[in-house]
Amino acid sequence: MKKIFLSAVVVCSALVFSGCGSQKETQTPVQPAEKSAPTENGGVVNSIKEAIGLGSKMKCTSTSKDGEVSVAYVQGKKFKAVSDVEKKKENVIFDGETTYFWVEGETKGFKMATSCLESLKTNLPEQQQNLITDAVPNIEEEIENSDEKSSCVPAGDVDFNIPSNVVFEDQCEIMKKTFESLSNVSLPAGAGLPGNLPAIPN
Repeated sequence: MKKIFLSAVVVCSALVFSGCGSQKETQTPVQPAEKSAPTENGGVVNSIKEAIGLGSKMKCTSTSKDGEVSVAYVQGKKFKAVSDVEKKKENVIFDGETTYFWVEGETKGFKMATSCLESLKTNLPEQQQNLITDAVPNIEEEIENSDEKSSCVPAGDVDFNIPSNVVFEDQCEIMKKTFESLSNVSLPAGAGLPGNLPAIPN
């Protein structure tokens, strides 16, 4: 679960900080899955990071050392990833602003808006900003340090609709309420996030 969520963070961050998602989308013919997608300079696309940089519709497949398969789709500012983890299908969708996460077959998931997190950090004291930073991976560092290899091919349009039968808990709103309740409390050195705040799943 950690890998698939971090992948979503990487994509969200690339769109927010590099502006790649602003490029015009173009329809690219689908090629056989066994052939990696070529780049403009004649190379091949071997990571989600590279796929985002192209600004095209791409499908990237990767397999972990444990045999877990993840499939990610990039289309303009949107991102979708599906991963088989411990016989469960985990889903992540980023619509350009909000990241949604849920497990197939379950009726509860969570969501987190990029603008909400940025607003929350801006309005908090430095000590509490650090708590959010600990809970959410450093965006730019995740991009630079991401070395996961994938096989990427051009793709057609992808269904980015959020399932209507899943209730998504707003993790940023939970953070807001929690920090509001802690606004008059002096946190001890080394204090971590309260247990009900979202952290990266293991």
